[in-house]
Amino acid sequence: MKAAVSQNIEISVIPRFEELKSSSVNNSFIHSYKVTIVNRNIFSVKILERCWFIFDSTEGSYTVFGEGVIGEKPVIEPGDSYTYNSYCEMTNDIGRMRGFYNLRNELSGEVFKATIPTFNLETPFSMN
Repeated sequence: MKAAVSQNIEISVIPRFEELKSSSVNNSFIHSYKVTIVNRNIFSVKILERCWFIFDSTEGSYTVFGEGVIGEKPVIEPGDSYTYNSYCEMTNDIGRMRGFYNLRNELSGEVFKATIPTFNLETPFSMN
């Protein structure tokens, strides 16, 4: 598990290689990841946007930016957490992701960034 804390928002990520959904013959390597966002502030925060910086050892780097997460813009109350699962398809067996969320302080209206830690997307056979 990788974790980062910024602006009193703790973000942890657990990646997992999805062997049964992947095909090395077709250069399709599916990695799921579980993200948990903990709000350690005294105010509620709303997830407005996400930005992922993805590195695929074959395709290079690219950026994915969009509203919310998995079609939602959840509000996380003080001391609470929000967890979701998503995935990334790579064309090679080694890659990595990192990024940030744009969050809104629901008390003041201020928008701020919270860092998503860098995590590796690796297949079990890439480590041999």
